[in-house]
Amino acid sequence: MKRLFKFLFMSSCVIAVIFGSTYVIFGDRYLPWVKKEIVYIGIHADDGIQQATTNHYYYETNGVTPQGKKRLVTFKSPQKMTKDVYLKLVLKGNYIVSSVVVEQRAMPNKVFNRLQ
Repeated sequence: MKRLFKFLFMSSCVIAVIFGSTYVIFGDRYLPWVKKEIVYIGIHADDGIQQATTNHYYYETNGVTPQGKKRLVTFKSPQKMTKDVYLKLVLKGNYIVSSVVVEQRAMPNKVFNRLQ
């Protein structure tokens, strides 16, 4: 019985270390319990801040889910985004899985109204 308890305890510690180190190294990108989520964002004039050391533009903007819930989105881009562009992002935690440029008519009305 003591041996079984020791085995279960050690196994759970190993699993905890594996998930913990995965989170530290990769963020929440590979964690199975983090669900994908769609967020729409709008890029407006002078939203990006250019970093001289990396030559990338950093953006921090409020996004809106299809249900109308606001969410802060931070990302970087090697180029300056054009003015008044709307993006549909698929996020998994803080990781951007994919991004697509969308037009106003392709977004739900309540999402577009909240982005204004």
